Amino acid sequence: MLKAQSDTGKIREVGLGFSNLSSFNIAYQWGTPKTLYGFSVTSISFSAPSGSSNSLVNDTSGMGRSTSNGTSVSFNLAFYTIKAKKLSPKLDFLHGVILGIGFNYTQNSGSEYVYNGIALTSSSTHEDKTYS
Repeated sequence: MLKAQSDTGKIREVGLGFSNLSSFNIAYQWGTPKTLYGFSVTSISFSAPSGSSNSLVNDTSGMGRSTSNGTSVSFNLAFYTIKAKKLSPKLDFLHGVILGIGFNYTQNSGSEYVYNGIALTSSSTHEDKTYS
């Protein structure tokens, strides 16, 4: 977390995290050293079709190729409160509540099968939406 604090006892923090080039999170916290409130948008990820994915299919009568494209988007939004209970001068026990909602969307489309140089095309689209 990047911290922007002063000595007034008030805390304001902004955080930005990355787990890879297409997934990141953003968080904001405010409060006092004993009680923090915050919200975060986590697990933001996006995957767009970059051409196609090819896989060779080997069956008993020859070689074939299957091609497909896909897109996915997901994120989670959370609100939380954290309370600190002093156990020793350098140790706090943190406890709190996290309330959140999540969304995931996936779409796979367009598959083609090429067998022994003959293009056999089948088009299909599958969408999946998940809320949690």
